[in-house]
Amino acid sequence: MFKRAQGQGIDERHFLAANECRLDLRPPGLRLQPAAGRPRRSFKNLCQEAAIPDWLRARLPVLTIDGQVVWVGGIGADQGFACPPGRAGVLPVWHAQA
Repeated sequence: MFKRAQGQGIDERHFLAANECRLDLRPPGLRLQPAAGRPRRSFKNLCQEAAIPDWLRARLPVLTIDGQVVWVGGIGADQGFACPPGRAGVLPVWHAQA
């Protein structure tokens, strides 16, 4: 599910300009930059930092726009696609189920 949000989630402009949006499972070699000024992190490191258990990692949803990973469930948006304060954003909502 997606919700509109002001200054949160993914900048709406990325969705409007996209040719393809996909919600899928983790692609091989996934890396994400969760915050400005921090390096891109591997999927394993991101999961460890977010305290995501091993059994759940293979089931995390991954949102890609035009082939680029923009958001991972339980982790958040890539800084390159994050919505700046005051802008219209799209907030993916995901709830883990056992």
